[in-house]
Amino acid sequence: IIMKDILDKLAHVSTSIGDIGFFEKLTSFLKSHINFDRLSVDAVFGDVRPIPIYDNCPPEEYDIYTARYLKGPYKLDPIWQYCQQQDKPLSKSYAMDDFHTESFKKSKFYKDYYVQTEVIDEVGFICILEENRALTLSMVRRRNQRLFSQADMEFLLAYEKIIIAMLTSHWRVLNRKLSSESHTRNINDILDTGLETFAKSILTSKEQKVAILILQGNDNKNIAQLMDITIGTVKNHRKAIYRKLDITTYAELFSLFLLSLRNVEKAVSADPMVLVENKES
Repeated sequence: IIMKDILDKLAHVSTSIGDIGFFEKLTSFLKSHINFDRLSVDAVFGDVRPIPIYDNCPPEEYDIYTARYLKGPYKLDPIWQYCQQQDKPLSKSYAMDDFHTESFKKSKFYKDYYVQTEVIDEVGFICILEENRALTLSMVRRRNQRLFSQADMEFLLAYEKIIIAMLTSHWRVLNRKLSSESHTRNINDILDTGLETFAKSILTSKEQKVAILILQGNDNKNIAQLMDITIGTVKNHRKAIYRKLDITTYAELFSLFLLSLRNVEKAVSADPMVLVENKES
């Protein structure tokens, strides 16, 4: 009965491959078997800054986790470094103990990120894709939790292949959807156009600029400096953006952005979100 329940839940996740709700369903599945405080998914393309794909942390914690990580600590992250190996790294489930040495607590990554975010333990999956690309799925616990147990790791290991297969399939479907409208434009061109036009028919010009900077991984302080406005004004713009787009988290903002990317070519210079809204209405 327990196995049937697990397989039913996995089937439920697999039906959403390529759709906007895939990571929410995968998070729900993992959460039903392993307790964690935060789950995030990053795309690692070579040695450049990771691209946040999904993050279930509330917006008030975005600066603490994602923005802080993208400022530079990612280069010291043993998971990111693993994806940079010359010999092709393998897709697998992982525990941080697999990468940490005895000197980890003396490392700059530990001091600049783990200590600041109060993370005490991390497990997840590394999904190696084609062309020096990877997806990393991370589940963390903070100081009010215990370390992940051996039973937790045994569960991840047992379902490692199927979860990595679903992550790979999800990425391939998204990649096909993004490139199906044009064989002449690469993913970077589509991303640039998507950022320039995202929600411009819904947001004011300043709100759209703030939304773009948020999607690029900037925290409130950076946005304030870049736009020469106060942090309070940035927070007000962020609230307005979330209200107008009818969302409450960074994960939902990024999901909307991914959804709008599918319509970039159709929208030309217009806002691809218009096509998204028309499709949903």
